[in-house]
Amino acid sequence: MQAYASFRISSGIAQLVFYTVAALAWDFYLPPFALVIMALANDFAVISVAFDRARYKKQPVDWNLKILIAKSAIFGRKMGDGHCRSSLGMQRRRLTLPVAAQ
Repeated sequence: MQAYASFRISSGIAQLVFYTVAALAWDFYLPPFALVIMALANDFAVISVAFDRARYKKQPVDWNLKILIAKSAIFGRKMGDGHCRSSLGMQRRRLTLPVAAQ
């Protein structure tokens, strides 16, 4: 469960970093509705493959939230930096993503 919590926190931070940098540096606009759809799509994908066969304990499990949040923040920032660097590399090489014909 801690791995899932860490993934969710770091994923949210990565998206926040990328969209903030993209909006400020590259004049990128993403409607709020698109963010909601992307978050839901990510949640559905994770939930569809998630199952747990862990044995439960009779005593509650203690979580060290300071470490969990610090670790997730580091992972999220690294992922956000990776997204920004990938986008910047594509822009410098003048690569574009395929667009569906309308």
